[in-house]
Amino acid sequence: MWTRLYQLGMCMVLVCLLSPAIGAESKGDALYIEARTAYESFWGDEDLKADRDNWLEIISGFERVYKEDPSSPSAVKAYYMAGKLSYHCYRYHKNSADFKRGIRNFEAVLRKFPGHSLADDSRYYLGELYFKAGNKKMAAYEYRMVMEKYPDGDMGRDA
Repeated sequence: MWTRLYQLGMCMVLVCLLSPAIGAESKGDALYIEARTAYESFWGDEDLKADRDNWLEIISGFERVYKEDPSSPSAVKAYYMAGKLSYHCYRYHKNSADFKRGIRNFEAVLRKFPGHSLADDSRYYLGELYFKAGNKKMAAYEYRMVMEKYPDGDMGRDA
């Protein structure tokens, strides 16, 4: 397992070094590319998913984007990905800190980027988090908000 994490880390370093050469427009964009690369390596590996610390490392990579470059065009995608990974981590490991982290990231998308195409997705996943936590009243509210606030969005049918 450590070999895979080492390889993942080396890939992240390589992406950082090459990101200016492949056209990253800002520090946030470069960090997002790095986080996305780590995510893609992580997502398909069930052994890595079994350890919650691996999830937290990937989530932190996305959170680093908006912490270090909040005005980056990639900030909204980073908030969303950090939220979505927190949602999946919560489903997998049932840790309330992951629930709270997911809520925080999805709410940031809604607060900071209410008109973005990921806003309805974020609202939907808020509903999913509440549903998985057993709070059906809040889940129903979030699903209703998807349909009311984003009638033309792609998440309406799922909500």
